[in-house]
Amino acid sequence: MRIGIVGYGNLAKGVECAIRQNPDMELTAVFTRRDPASVQIQTPGVQVYRLEDADAFAGKIDVMILCGGKGVISVLSNVVPKETVKICQTFFDGDVAGAMALQKKYLPLTNALFCEVNPIPVKAATAAMGFGENCLRMPLVPMEEDHRQHLLQCMRDVGVEV
Repeated sequence: MRIGIVGYGNLAKGVECAIRQNPDMELTAVFTRRDPASVQIQTPGVQVYRLEDADAFAGKIDVMILCGGKGVISVLSNVVPKETVKICQTFFDGDVAGAMALQKKYLPLTNALFCEVNPIPVKAATAAMGFGENCLRMPLVPMEEDHRQHLLQCMRDVGVEV
């Protein structure tokens, strides 16, 4: 199977490793919005092309895997938006250890935000911060009180006023 990758960040690097571990798969090309000369991939002999060149590979690639993008979709960002941006920016700046330390700092809060079905905890959290009311439609039900108290404590622990 001939595979192309669009975008070359952390996700694409993982995809590239997975392709190399499967003898029935072959990485044919990597496509990027960046200058191809600035992208160093791990697979010898495979070229990096501008995204605009992908059409020329019609019939030469069986599967195109889209790995492009930059950012995060995060429930945590509803409660600590600036801090979530800092976690991401620290990582994108190449300080993986610093990003991991920040992630670890907010991990108890992240876990508390998922102690019940989403969006129940995040609605409880934002309501506690004064953003709207904690109104839920069926089939959602209010957060269990012991979970709510734990969530509020986790928020306080990282400096969120509730």
